[in-house]
Amino acid sequence: MNVKYRKGYKYQLAADLIYQTDFNIDAPIYTARIDLNCDGILTVREGYASDGVSGPVIDRKTNMRGGFIHDALYQLMRMGELPNYLWRDADKEFAKVLKEDGAWGWVIKIDLLGLKIAGGAAAHPDKRKRIYSAP
Repeated sequence: MNVKYRKGYKYQLAADLIYQTDFNIDAPIYTARIDLNCDGILTVREGYASDGVSGPVIDRKTNMRGGFIHDALYQLMRMGELPNYLWRDADKEFAKVLKEDGAWGWVIKIDLLGLKIAGGAAAHPDKRKRIYSAP
């Protein structure tokens, strides 16, 4: 029997992460590891894996929670559960969490500039991670 897996993860949640976003959706979204209710409550379940923040941004204590939240929202877009044009809203959530977690204002601006340059490319359904198989 084969095993199916994806590459590219460094971090894994050891407990559920629940966060009130500013998203308002018409119908709740339920997936294996991510839920988003109509009132914007995002639940990222224990075991969810992330590659951390992207690009030249360094993983820090002040961006770890934001990175998980941002990755989960982008993943919902890649899966087609949320429209991928909402990537800017996910980026705003990331900035909001960074501020809550004590990141300096200039650091938040630099992190957001990187996301702006990327233009939401990672939220596009074409960016889903490839599934590999091994015997």
